[in-house]
Amino acid sequence: MKKLRSLQSDFEKSQRNEVDRIRKQYTRNSPTEDERKEQNEVDRIRKQKKKKQSVRYRAAQSCENVKVHCLGSMNVECTACAGLHFSEEKVKGKSTFNDCCSHGNCLLEELPVIPDELQNLL
Repeated sequence: MKKLRSLQSDFEKSQRNEVDRIRKQYTRNSPTEDERKEQNEVDRIRKQKKKKQSVRYRAAQSCENVKVHCLGSMNVECTACAGLHFSEEKVKGKSTFNDCCSHGNCLLEELPVIPDELQNLL
């Protein structure tokens, strides 16, 4: 049973005061109803995004839904810059490409000569 306050020792009073102080501090710092609703909405959206992301990863782990797409070999040369492309990348009616030199509108610098040590690694 609780002792009457007048019968409490100094130690018991200090403990009670500390408990009251912590309780009041928690009450002052606790979020309002609107803040709780806002935080719950943020948490709900974050969980939805995480769930969608995990579904996406699981779909990527399965090979059943993957369709094979072959572009062939990369052996078509751009006449403007000599960049190599797949034949599927060719623009209709042109022998230049948009991806490398924008149909000859961009001038590309020559690549530096690769040292033999690095060339042997390729």
